[in-house]
Amino acid sequence: MIFSLGGFKFQNALIPNDIVKTTDYKITESERINNYVALFAVMKPREEITINCITLPNCGAGNKALEPLYALANKQQSCLLVDGRGKQYGFYVIANIEETISNFMPSGEFLGQEFSITLIRDYKK
Repeated sequence: MIFSLGGFKFQNALIPNDIVKTTDYKITESERINNYVALFAVMKPREEITINCITLPNCGAGNKALEPLYALANKQQSCLLVDGRGKQYGFYVIANIEETISNFMPSGEFLGQEFSITLIRDYKK
């Protein structure tokens, strides 16, 4: 297992290409007369992770590999993100799933599938 998100495992035929972590510190500025701009934080940081993956339908994932991920996203609940070494990243909610499929067979099945999942950190847990 490479990653696990609330029981959904990124492994074998579901391969993460890259992971992008973004932390927005919500720094804003206020202009002042005859002085430099004042910088200050307006709220706590916002953490977002985007995982870009490919699936290999011919290597066991099939054309339905993302159905459990969509089911998890439909729950609209925070899930624990854990890597293969056991490191816990915290609780995240699935904000977005973007899927691209390609290389269709005459039967309607496809040979290529890429997807990205955007997760937002839930600090309430």
